[in-house]
Order: sequence, then C-alpha cells, then structure tokens
Amino acid sequence: MAQLEARQIDPGREHLGRVYAKALLAAAAKAGEESQVVEELQDFAWEVLESLPKLKAFLESPRVTIEEKHAVLERAIGSRASVTLLRFLKIVARRGRMDALREMAVAARELYNEEQGIVAVTVRTAFPLEDTTVSQLEASLEKALGHKVQLRVEVDRSLVGGLVLQIGDRVYDGSAIARLQRMHQQVREHTFQQIRSAVDRFADGA
Repeated sequence: MAQLEARQIDPGREHLGRVYAKALLAAAAKAGEESQVVEELQDFAWEVLESLPKLKAFLESPRVTIEEKHAVLERAIGSRASVTLLRFLKIVARRGRMDALREMAVAARELYNEEQGIVAVTVRTAFPLEDTTVSQLEASLEKALGHKVQLRVEVDRSLVGGLVLQIGDRVYDGSAIARLQRMHQQVREHTFQQIRSAVDRFADGA
C-alpha cells in the first residue's frame, strides 16, 4: 500500500473527498468489490499518479478535453482496474476534480474501515521488522483493541532505534528514549518491547 505524505489540510477538498468516496463505495458494494476498489483507488492516487507526474498534470489540466482524459484512463488502467473504478475515475475527470483524487482515496479507506470495524494502525521503526514480529504485533493490537487491525509498517532511519506507534488519532512516540548503542539483535528486541508497551498503555487507557 502506498504511504500517505504529509500535506496541508484543505477542509473543502476533504469534504468533497468524502462525498465522492461515499458514492464510490455504494457502487462498489453493489458489485461486491468494496475492498478491491478501495485498494485500486489508493494505488492509482498514491502510486501511479505520484510516479507519473506528467500523467497527473494531464488529468488535472482544464485545457485537456474530457474525451482525451477518458481515452488516457482507458489505456492506463482499463485492462487492470475494475469496471467500477474506471467508471468512477471517468466521472471525476468529467467533473474536473482529479485534483482531489488523493482526498477521495483517503476518505474511501477511512469509510471502508469504519464499515468493517477495522482500526488503522501505523508503526514507524528505524529498521524493517521481521514477518514474525509484525504478525505478533498485529495479534497483540487486535486483542488489545477488540477490533480487526489494518497494520502499516514504515521505516524511518531517523528514529535511530526508536519507534512511533499511531492508533487512530493517538500517537505513542518512543524515539526520544531509544538512542541505543547495542548490537543489531538487541535493538530489534528492544523495539518490539517498546511496541508491546505502547499497546499495553493504549489498552489500559481505552
């Protein structure tokens, strides 16, 4: 899944994003493909367009005709994306709101998670976590929160052995006390203990 970048909040575009996202999820629900469509929209908004700035500029330009935009969308994702998403993107292009596509993708994920009772959790660590550690962390979070967890793990070398655990709007920052001078395995063990400690603190305060 694409990593969301920090950007200035625009309440108008956020509201617009939720309006469009609700319409998209309603259409996807009829086709029984909500999860697939949410993933496809995020991939297109955050990976495809961000890696192809010329395509992004083309689709957002008011000087490009609707027909040209539709043709490009067909060529770009017509054979890979669901019919529901392609139809949605054509509507967005026709209404000249491709500039708010990222807000739509964020809103679609949030709304879908709410519907499914999923809690989004982000863990940033100074190094990649092993699969077993991620699995253990996910299980611990689901037990503590009483909900299914959508876990995203990010690597931030500037943390120097620390971590940041974000559960919804609550952030637990352990990086300030995690400047370790231990061997690699010791750092891994310490980081996992910090994660478990943060989960326990969240559960106690929930």
